[in-house]
This record gives sequence, C-alpha cells and structure tokens, in this order.
Amino acid sequence: MDTQQNLRPFVYWAQDLEHIYLKVDVKEAKDIDIRILEDGRLVDFSAFAYSPNTANNCIKYTFRLPLFDSVNESPELTRVGGIRVEFTLAKIKPTFWGNGILASDEQKQTYRWLKFDFEKWRDDPNDEQSADESGDGSAELTRNAHIERLMRELNLEKDQLMFSEGQLRQHVNMLFSCYLFLFNLAMFFFTFFILCSILFDFVSTEKADFLLDFWPANFKWLLIATLFQSLDLFHSLVGLTNAGSVASLLQISGRLAMLFIVNGCPPLWHWSPVFSLVLTYLLSEQFRYPFYALKTLGISLRFVTWLRYNVWLLLYPLGLFLEAFVLLISVPFYYSSGVYSLQLPNALNFSYNFGVVLALFSFICFPFIGFTLIKHMFKQRRTKMDELYREEAAMKRSRQKKHQ
Repeated sequence: MDTQQNLRPFVYWAQDLEHIYLKVDVKEAKDIDIRILEDGRLVDFSAFAYSPNTANNCIKYTFRLPLFDSVNESPELTRVGGIRVEFTLAKIKPTFWGNGILASDEQKQTYRWLKFDFEKWRDDPNDEQSADESGDGSAELTRNAHIERLMRELNLEKDQLMFSEGQLRQHVNMLFSCYLFLFNLAMFFFTFFILCSILFDFVSTEKADFLLDFWPANFKWLLIATLFQSLDLFHSLVGLTNAGSVASLLQISGRLAMLFIVNGCPPLWHWSPVFSLVLTYLLSEQFRYPFYALKTLGISLRFVTWLRYNVWLLLYPLGLFLEAFVLLISVPFYYSSGVYSLQLPNALNFSYNFGVVLALFSFICFPFIGFTLIKHMFKQRRTKMDELYREEAAMKRSRQKKHQ
C-alpha cells in the first residue's frame, strides 16, 4: 500500500435528536479505523481506499473532526464498500445541535471537506411551523445552499475569493444570526413598552376614562407592532427561519384583521373585552421573543423554554375566545352601517355586506382556524417538553455515572 501521502476525503453529515450521521466519500475502503477520542468529542478516521493515481491504486485517507458535544465511543458502521463508508454516532445528550456538529471553538477554522448531507438531513423537530420561529440549524442549511449555488453560478474559483467557501458561509450565517437576534430583541422591547404604557394608564386612570381613550391612543402602536411582526412571515419565505409560512400567514393576518375590525366599529373601542384581547396579544410576545432571541445565540434556558411552551395554554384559548366574542358582537354594527361593505352601483357591478361576510366567517372558518392553530401548538409543546424530559433524564444518568 502507498502510505507516502494521506488525503482527506469529503465527509457528509446530518443529524437528528439522538444521532450524528457521517458519510465518508472513499471508494472500496478497507482497514477502516474509527476512534472516538477526548471523551467523545473528537472523531479520528482512517482507511485505505482506491486511488488511480498511486502505485498500488491505494492510498490512506484520514480526518479528525472535533464535535460540538460528546458522543458514544462506539460508532456503528452502517455501510462499508462501494463508493463510501457510512457510520452513525449516538449523542450522549439527546438534543439537536443547532449550530452544526463542529466544536464551538473550531467554527472559525476551514473544513472545506465537510459538507451537509441533504439526503439524510432532518429538521429540528422543535422548530416552530408557525409564525414564531427564528434562528435554527435547517435555515442555516438553506442559506448555505444558496451560497453554494451563487458561487457555482458566478463560476468563482477559490483563489479568486477574498474568503474561502467555509469562511463565507460562516460570515453570512453570523450576519443573519445577528440580524435575527436584534430583530427578536427589538420586538420584545417594543411590545414590552406598549404593554407597560397600557398598564400604567390602566392603574393611574379611572376605568371609565381609561376605556374611553384606550383604543384611539393605542391603535397606531398596535398596528405598527403587528406590521413589524409580519417580518416573521418574510423570514420564513426567504429561508432565514424554518417557520411554516401558512401558519405564520394565518396568525399575522388574523391579528391585522382583528385590529381593523375593532377600529372600524367605534362601539367596540370602549369595551373591556377588547382591552383584554390586546393584553393577551402583548403578553404572549413577552414569552415568545426572548426565547427566540436566546435561541439565535445558541442559548437554551430551561425556565424560559418552559414558559414559552406552557404560558400559551392560558393565553391562546383566551385570545381565540375573545376574538370570537368580538367578531360576533361587531356583526350587527357592520350589517346596519355598511362599513367595509361594497354597494351598488360600482364599476365591478358587485356588492356584499361585510356584516354577512363576518357572520359566515365567524361560524364556518374561525372554528376551523382556531382548532388548527391549537392542535399545532399542542404538537409543538409535546415535542419540546419531551426533549426537556429526555435532557433531564440524560443529565441524571450522567451524574449517577460520575458518583459510581
């Protein structure tokens, strides 16, 4: 065998909650040696494989891969022979590595031979499929794919680039992560400011006077906050986050519709259920945006996560109930006033009464939308709580092993 030169093969990786999947691009490999070193945080691979440009048509391939977290020291070979070697590593802690598999202190180094395995990639099962997801691993993969495609289209050679391909990916991902962090942080402070302003007026003003001025004083700020929240949908559509665009559209358009329905019906402006509905909107954001701001930094705090996936059990059904109540109460006003209605004659030769449309929507569409969103949130909560319980159990087992 020709051992005068060692080469690094291309290595393709993917992950799920419990495993890392590695695919090594070597042909007709033999004498495969896979070692897990440094307490499960370093993969050391070597194998002899076919190489047509060597004396014996065989050369040694090696690589060392520092991992983000510890894995089991017994790798499982799942495929040997042909054009590749595939093996699986079991994670010690069953959790999704949102920042990739490389060790955090190795991220700045260039691993050009390490590629994403899109065939085996699985999204983080805890990623929201609603309008409340920002900053996740699979979104990073989407950005990386866009970068690779752009480089191919421009036909850029590596020596023509100011940055290597890996460095370019890192800088772009860092830029988007900073943007998403600042966006979530700004939305938290903005909604927190509106909430505090409303509560201050509530405790410092007579109830009758407060309700009299509540809607005219706050509608503009509520509308601005909701319009900024529509950027969540934009982030999902362009691939910055992995949020489901359909659920995002339902949630954001629903809030915008409720704002304009209330604003078009002056009798509702002084109604206490409208005040309660606004509070549920603002309170829900106080637990949502901090969670996603921390997530973009790769920080997971158990208390914040627990609040994010449990407080909605009260706020979400309450918000849906208040929305339905407001819709039904506003129907007579819109039916008799003609606000938002289209009357003949007009260029379209078409008319409708918004009160009738609102009534049909309230009884036919609204229950289905509410059920769909509640079902989705329960699914996300179950997945996240299961992950927290598994992590806690893994930590307990780890502590028990140390004491033994």
